[in-house]
Amino acid sequence: PEFICESDGDCDDGIGCTADECGSDGRCTNEPIEGPCSGNRVCEAGESDSPDCGPFHLRPELCDGSCWIPKGIMFDVDAVESVVVTGLEFRLYEASGYFAALVEVYEAPGTYADRAGDPSSWSLVGSSGYSGESWDRVELALDRTVFVPAGTRRAFYVMALGDDARVVAGKKGDPTAENAHLVVRAPARYTEGVFGEGTTEPNGQACSTETAIIYDLAVPCQGDADCVDVDGNTCTVGYCSDDGLCRHETSENCCGNGICEVGEAADCSGDCEKFFGVDSCSLYGDEECFVPEGIMVEIRSVTDITPFSMQLIITRGEDLVLTFHTATGSYPDFYSDPQAWKRLYSTSPFTVVNSKQEMLFDLPPEMIRGGQSQSYYITISSGGGMYVGSERTFMNADLQILDVRAF
Repeated sequence: PEFICESDGDCDDGIGCTADECGSDGRCTNEPIEGPCSGNRVCEAGESDSPDCGPFHLRPELCDGSCWIPKGIMFDVDAVESVVVTGLEFRLYEASGYFAALVEVYEAPGTYADRAGDPSSWSLVGSSGYSGESWDRVELALDRTVFVPAGTRRAFYVMALGDDARVVAGKKGDPTAENAHLVVRAPARYTEGVFGEGTTEPNGQACSTETAIIYDLAVPCQGDADCVDVDGNTCTVGYCSDDGLCRHETSENCCGNGICEVGEAADCSGDCEKFFGVDSCSLYGDEECFVPEGIMVEIRSVTDITPFSMQLIITRGEDLVLTFHTATGSYPDFYSDPQAWKRLYSTSPFTVVNSKQEMLFDLPPEMIRGGQSQSYYITISSGGGMYVGSERTFMNADLQILDVRAF
């Protein structure tokens, strides 16, 4: 028998962008709603915060048993529609099975083939530090988004800066991946070193990227009011450009953009005060831990930083005293030379009643310039100990914590 509706609710087709009505004859109609409507899979004016406009992911197929592992990979992206690239996803690898890498992402207009060996023609748009197991997939949110107008090509360069870390790449034809919005092209360029020598055919075979593109569609607009910042970021300004699409620009020296800038040290703790923690060995069972009475650790800064505290995990004990020493440079060069170390201070006696306790200790605030190393030597009085895991390197965009020496 034919369905007869009694009310508009009987005609709901589950699509938010249709008008569901029950007619006087008992028949349903589901007509598309005219004008912008979130849910119709069309990115329309005023829909900056609608899933119709993103984010989207274009993921090339992962290489499986047939991969290249270069230090860096250059590749081109063609825009079918105007998009705003907001991030990338990629896999990292190190022969030891565990990687620690600072990754930088650069972009340039046109194709990489025109500028592969010219660092000055590329712009740094994102960097972040990662640690994990080889073949892990990680995501990097760009510090500066990249607008790619419809019908144009953009080049990207993903580069791993860890000592032995590498980016995973594939061996595929052209294109590597495509959808209605974007095309990720091949061949890609396999590089060694920072803007080092490269080729599109290592060992005579094709090279392609398996890097995924994270992007939003450029939102059509009729005025600046259509271009709100989806994330509510007070450091970006949205405006309607002459081509009728929303653009966003990041304000310089703005508290809230995640960058510690001139004059922000005292007034913008969110941008300038950061805590970098690493997994405790005890999370994996105490059998993974050493508990020495002395440790040396090297901090290598990526940017200018000022360490002002250090968190340690202390064992149970009474009347414990910690003593801190420091030295400029890498401790393996002078660890056995007492004259190389400068004593900072000793703590007042304290007691730890738990089997292990996280404690935060002050450091005299002294700047470590980008690219330089500072070493610390910490000892604890007899009867105490500090939890230390197996030797690993940890890194973020600001600093590296290098291998720890236990005594």
